[in-house]
Amino acid sequence: MSLFSKVSKTVLTKLPNRFLTGGFEPMGHITRTPRANSANELINSLKSYAKENELIDKFVKSVDVNDTKTLSLAHDIVDLSKTQEMLPTNIDINVSKNGVPSIFSYLLEKLPLVSKNNPSAIELAQDVVNHSDITNAKYFLARFFGNPVEKMSDIAPQMQSVRKIVPNIAQDTLSGSYTMDFSKNNDFFKFVTSLLSKDAKCENIESINKITEIIDKYSSKLQLTCNLDNIKIADTAKLKENLEVLPQVLENLPAGKSLDISEFLTKNTNLTA
Repeated sequence: MSLFSKVSKTVLTKLPNRFLTGGFEPMGHITRTPRANSANELINSLKSYAKENELIDKFVKSVDVNDTKTLSLAHDIVDLSKTQEMLPTNIDINVSKNGVPSIFSYLLEKLPLVSKNNPSAIELAQDVVNHSDITNAKYFLARFFGNPVEKMSDIAPQMQSVRKIVPNIAQDTLSGSYTMDFSKNNDFFKFVTSLLSKDAKCENIESINKITEIIDKYSSKLQLTCNLDNIKIADTAKLKENLEVLPQVLENLPAGKSLDISEFLTKNTNLTA
């Protein structure tokens, strides 16, 4: 019998980079299957990367090892740091200039604090990554976490509501041909953040899914606009009532007519005249 006790060692295995598909990466609005990894799988993979990167090592030592949601987003950030595109809009989140920390650095540094004080921000960011191409994922993460989101728990309910319409926002702002700039990414970011205010009503935010579907159906026939600032603060009961009859109203309008959808939904303006 051996005098030495047997010591089991955990094998640290890196998970595959889910942004490297081995083929052409779709652009614009895409749908990624959410991670199904356990907290143990995620932390072991991150520990494996930590051996070669002190930023990841510091993160692993500061994060809750059972917080699957934060570990999942952190792993996506690590994967994105190792994913570069042959495009003019490639964002290298590893780059540090003039003493300013890299995007990668401040994202990993901020995640544990955000997860503790405002986990809804983690969930919203993850939903954006799951419905974005690589460029938009990097762009949004950099700008979103560049704000003090750890101090914005007072708008956590609005963040949860925005999560439900992220796919539609992505479809609305990121579709179309490649523009060789960040204009679409900026539109997406502004759409999302415009809804994140204390006065925004959660039911109104969630109604945007139906509003955009209706606009998409009739946009080829009519010139439609919609002011989100009006929608998010409108009387919810009136908004829901008017939304039910909106398709019928639009169906009866003559082709080419210009109108503001938000005016009808929030004020019930007579658009049939």
